[in-house]
Amino acid sequence: MIPYLLIFILMLLCTWFDFRRTPLTRTERDVLVLVLGLVMALFVGLRDMIGGYDVYIYGEIFDSTPPVTSFSRFAQSVFGLDHTLPQILEPGFVALGGFIKLFTESRYHYFLILALVSYLLIFRVMNRYMPFVFLAIFIFSCKFTLMSFVYVRQLLAMAIVWSAIPFVLRRDAARFCILVLIGFLIHNSAILFLPVYFLGNIRYKPHFILFAMAISFLLGITPLFSVVMGGVGETMNLAKVQLYAARGVGYINYFYLLEAVGIGVFLYFTRSLFYTGRESTLFYNIALAFVCITFFTLRDATGVRFTWYFLIGMIYVISSLPYCYKANHLVRNFICMGIFLYFSALHFRLLTIWDDGDMMPYQTYMTKTARPTRWAHREYSFKYVKPRKVDQL
Repeated sequence: MIPYLLIFILMLLCTWFDFRRTPLTRTERDVLVLVLGLVMALFVGLRDMIGGYDVYIYGEIFDSTPPVTSFSRFAQSVFGLDHTLPQILEPGFVALGGFIKLFTESRYHYFLILALVSYLLIFRVMNRYMPFVFLAIFIFSCKFTLMSFVYVRQLLAMAIVWSAIPFVLRRDAARFCILVLIGFLIHNSAILFLPVYFLGNIRYKPHFILFAMAISFLLGITPLFSVVMGGVGETMNLAKVQLYAARGVGYINYFYLLEAVGIGVFLYFTRSLFYTGRESTLFYNIALAFVCITFFTLRDATGVRFTWYFLIGMIYVISSLPYCYKANHLVRNFICMGIFLYFSALHFRLLTIWDDGDMMPYQTYMTKTARPTRWAHREYSFKYVKPRKVDQL
């Protein structure tokens, strides 16, 4: 638990830089954000297979992927034309593993490289657009860092499509589509970010915002999402999508429902604060998409992962609220307290319930003994097996 607490406290303390009377210079801010990005990437990338089943599967696929030794073969691999590579995941992600295999044979180094690339890209985008960047980093760390232990592939896809946001603002459709395509080749669900290109200059009326959220909720309590997933999987011959759809409709996730309602209320009453410029308009609309997709996927545990591509809009809106009310100290302090309490509770809730607490204890792969984990049976190669710690009498 202690390493998690230290990272949490570090991210929390850094939010103080957003509220200083004398703000950081641009250079100081850039350096500090870079340091935080490296710290977070190392914290995630150096973990010893923490994250459960998915992490072992990614490691197994990496071990079975041969090095991609030429540019022509890499190009073929990216589009799934090299059938000597594993076919279980998106070809772009497998090809990336083959490229990394040129430099290292270790799955541990593989996860470290992916974490470094993903977190540095994400923190770079946040540093560019978030008015209170350190508060935004705190929210992201509470909301998604533990998830990034597990969803390695989607984290990278998120980092890539978020890097396309500048091209939305510049109205550069070609470069935007190229980055979304790259994200799609890493994780097919990244294609959901494509409509963001059309959200930049639209300022929705209040009644439309209410209508969009209400319709999303009404559709979300029906089986429609699973039906749509099944149709898409069958049409595109995507076995994984069909598998997700086959899991069926579950109970309403009331935790996500409460979160979406709370953010939706924020969006409705702060519309005039954000519809003031191109950047704020775009991120506000991305946040609106986050809420609507959350409502639409309320009864599908897999579908809620689709909201993560729009998480940056929610982070922008929530982290901007203290900035919007900076002249009213009472309101600003109340908002900050609510943000800190909610996302802190969210972080520690996830830490304690994920795989029945299997996130703990934290351990790096450089430790020579094995950590106790319910996934120990997934160790598939003597290359990685560690001796058990001997209990002292």
